Amino acid sequence: MTLAPHQLTARDRAGGRSGGLEDKSEQSVTVDGVLVVTLELERRPSRYEPLDHIWLFQSSDSWTLLTLRRTERWTDGGAQAPVGGTATVQVEEVGCVDALADRIRRHYGESGWTGVLDAGHINSDELFRQWVPVQVERDLDRAVFFRPDLVAIGGLSSRQLAEVRGDVEQQLGTAGFAVVEVGPPRRPTRPGENLVLAEAIVRRYSHEIITVIRVDSAGEIYPRLADPDDVTGAIIRQRADDDE
Repeated sequence: MTLAPHQLTARDRAGGRSGGLEDKSEQSVTVDGVLVVTLELERRPSRYEPLDHIWLFQSSDSWTLLTLRRTERWTDGGAQAPVGGTATVQVEEVGCVDALADRIRRHYGESGWTGVLDAGHINSDELFRQWVPVQVERDLDRAVFFRPDLVAIGGLSSRQLAEVRGDVEQQLGTAGFAVVEVGPPRRPTRPGENLVLAEAIVRRYSHEIITVIRVDSAGEIYPRLADPDDVTGAIIRQRADDDE
């Protein structure tokens, strides 16, 4: 599909309720693809204007973003009422999901892209793959717990480590993960880094995920996705149906 940039603008003029396209001619655009996202997003930085309404279509080789953007003018004084405004419809085609993410982030920030993934991951396999690491990090936040008794300890004994790793496994399970194993980390704690307690392999959303568990100076024990230099291979690996 080849779609040239296309924009239609309508105005609601003060003193009347009539509106229409600026050039007085009927315009239309045809979009090929499956509708995977319908969402309202706030522009960044906030301009205190109506939210943009977006529709995202996916085809076999591209994405098409249709955006309805409005402005409004209101009367001054106590009893305010709308007296005018504009509405602009913009249609934009991007070739890959990374370009789509850049475009959304540029106008709506990181929260806008997260909103697109939340709204569209059930409708698109490609958006689902982008959504998994975002959702996994949010799920990992639910597995955080505190052990203030560990703050003053310079190092943990084998018994204490085993006890903490058992607590980690329980918290990960409560957060919705299927825990494959919780064991010693593959690397030592680096200078200036919070103490690394363990490494956990978990499963969720048909993926296998490697996490690293650390403890900070307040006794907060928190799991996070492993960094690329923590492991060899993929941090998040999609599992085949026949994986054990």
